[in-house]
Amino acid sequence: MIGILLRAKALIWKNTLFRRSRRQQLGYLAFLALVGYMAVGIFRGITYLFTTLQGAAPEAASAFLTSVLAGLVTIALFWGLGSTLGLLYTASDLELLMSAPVPPLTVYALKLLESVQSLLLPSLLSLSCLVAYGVAIGAAWPYYLLALLGFVALLLLLSALSMLAVMLVVRFLPAQRTREIWLLLFAILTTVLWGAWTLTANNSRTNMMQQLVDHQGTVSQVGRALAWSPSGWLARAMTAWPGQDWAALGLNLGLLLVVAAVAIYLGYAVYQRAFYLGWSRLQEQASRRPSPAMESAGQAAGKRSPMARALSLLPIQVRGIVSKDWTELPRDMSRLSRLFLPIMMGVVYVYSTASSDLAKQLPGSAIWMSMALMPLVPFFMTLYQAVVSVAAEGRNMGLLALAPLSGLQVLWAKFWSSLGPTLLIAEVTTLVAALVLGATPGQVLLFALAVAWFTVGFVAIGIGIATLSPNFAAGAGNRRQVGVESTYLAMILSAAYWVVHLALITWLLLKAGPALTQSLLSQLVLTLLPDVVPYLDTAWPIVLLIAAEVLLWGAIAYLWRRGARWIERWEITALGQSA
Repeated sequence: MIGILLRAKALIWKNTLFRRSRRQQLGYLAFLALVGYMAVGIFRGITYLFTTLQGAAPEAASAFLTSVLAGLVTIALFWGLGSTLGLLYTASDLELLMSAPVPPLTVYALKLLESVQSLLLPSLLSLSCLVAYGVAIGAAWPYYLLALLGFVALLLLLSALSMLAVMLVVRFLPAQRTREIWLLLFAILTTVLWGAWTLTANNSRTNMMQQLVDHQGTVSQVGRALAWSPSGWLARAMTAWPGQDWAALGLNLGLLLVVAAVAIYLGYAVYQRAFYLGWSRLQEQASRRPSPAMESAGQAAGKRSPMARALSLLPIQVRGIVSKDWTELPRDMSRLSRLFLPIMMGVVYVYSTASSDLAKQLPGSAIWMSMALMPLVPFFMTLYQAVVSVAAEGRNMGLLALAPLSGLQVLWAKFWSSLGPTLLIAEVTTLVAALVLGATPGQVLLFALAVAWFTVGFVAIGIGIATLSPNFAAGAGNRRQVGVESTYLAMILSAAYWVVHLALITWLLLKAGPALTQSLLSQLVLTLLPDVVPYLDTAWPIVLLIAAEVLLWGAIAYLWRRGARWIERWEITALGQSA
């Protein structure tokens, strides 16, 4: 029976792969290329590191392999939790499998193998690490067979643990809410890892190698702390090969195999007892207390929440839509998870700029260069909020079309609902960065006003583009809620808006700012853009800036006018076409 199911799955996988649209195939190939590039990079880096460590710091070799494997396995485990949740509770074949005369053990084995398949790509990074270590020590072919055996056991263990964790959590929490929480945690993990990698990427390979040699004691302590984890067993088994310590190799590899078998058995036991109950609760929703933001407009102002007070400042025609969007945002984990990357990008690039060589050469320039990069936060938040604001309505767009609102009023409602959270996060991030960098009160006020103006422009551009290619059939948080052309157009126009207004602010400060600011900015412009300096005292800069402003705001006005007409002419039959 399991063979028939696997053949059917293989046929479905082949048809899904080759019958996709060209855009989807290119995206999948790009993803494979990215994973391959990362695997090759890890392979080359680990080979170099272990080749050097064998001579310079042999005590750190085993600990370093354990630490790297533990990190890669953690990423794969988080990846597997989301895939396993979908395979167990939202897959399209669940109802068919449960109604067919298929034993529970067969269904469990099928889902376990599917989970292994979903973990294969991220886990290839761990395999490349093991192969790189074998190349570094000049191991013979039996080493690679044992490494492959340990890798397969680790894959099965991760898959079983993923299924076990998902089934236990869904036993107490609905699957949909579990998925949203996992998306939030995974976004936090990947964002923090990306930030840490970016902050350390400025070090050359030699510096990183020297740091490992200098801190091999710390690395060894980390390795010993992780030695009794599954990744530690595999690492200790493989590092026993150079010294021909066959007892340690067999003990650690056997321990990994036994624990993998126990995890598979426990997973099946929980599957028999808890899976069906959790699956039956898939559509359950927790009851929620009515939001204070939905209070009536006539309620006493002293008893209203800050959100309700903010809503009272808006035109009455748009309050309903804005209130709905602001109320849904804190509950939508998939949308909240997308807010961490813009914040982390602002932190990372501000730190990198403040610690750059140019900032050290020109004291005081770090504040201005860092603040020039702070619009990164609203720039990317607009892509996740404003650009998808119309498509995020989904099936509710049919109800919105029946409301007594003009197309322009709908766009204004979406503008305010996107501007609120975007401006709040952008201002808080800017304030924290300015205070950390030691900005003066005048600089803090200037930066806050500048970021607010950047945010208004970015959101206006995003709302204008939101009606170009909305996909109402896409789920919440789906990156395909709008077409690729809409995303790139929003990025291009926002980048142009960013450059033009950054140049305008710089020109105004050079002409009317304090003497110290003028001197510092003049040196920055001379260092970064020496070809522009001869034109600063002419009329060309202000003429070009005015022309660029007219073009930008003209494009925004055209997009808004087109969007308003599109909403007024929109018909409910478009919902079926977008599906």
